[in-house]
Amino acid sequence: MYGVRPPAGGMSSKSHIQCMGSLLGVSASEEPDSALAARTLHAMALNDASRYDEALSILSEVEADYRETQGEHSLDAAHAAARCAMVMYQRGDYEQAAATLEPALAAAREAPPGDHKALTKILNALAATCALRGDHERAAELSTEAIALQRSANRQLHPDLAESIYARAAATCVGFC
Repeated sequence: MYGVRPPAGGMSSKSHIQCMGSLLGVSASEEPDSALAARTLHAMALNDASRYDEALSILSEVEADYRETQGEHSLDAAHAAARCAMVMYQRGDYEQAAATLEPALAAAREAPPGDHKALTKILNALAATCALRGDHERAAELSTEAIALQRSANRQLHPDLAESIYARAAATCVGFC
């Protein structure tokens, strides 16, 4: 995972940063187009350098390229949108991050069965964002869905399941701790 700093505005909630930071995992082997992979990795490096506007610009172009070549609801476009949301989250724009993650979640839900990992990551990212926006009920619902999805896919305590459980606990605790 690439380095993730606390979002702008003085927020330093490690649990939310870890949940959102899981979206940053990308390697050239995961991207079918090496040019898109290179652009994505470049944008992530810009994000790590707090150059959010530049990172967001590149990631938005990558997302548009995926939508153009693979269709409006492709899983790759959903991943790219989730990475855009990560940058928005990093700079403290939780409303825009949530607005970006909602269609990404819809696309991930429409993806062929079996890619539970992508869906779980987007569920956790949106849960973390909802919790920071004060929508703890929605955050808990999304985290619970991610836990159920991971449990159905993995009967053991997989790292993604542990992340979902942690996100659920953080989403529940934020409003009451």
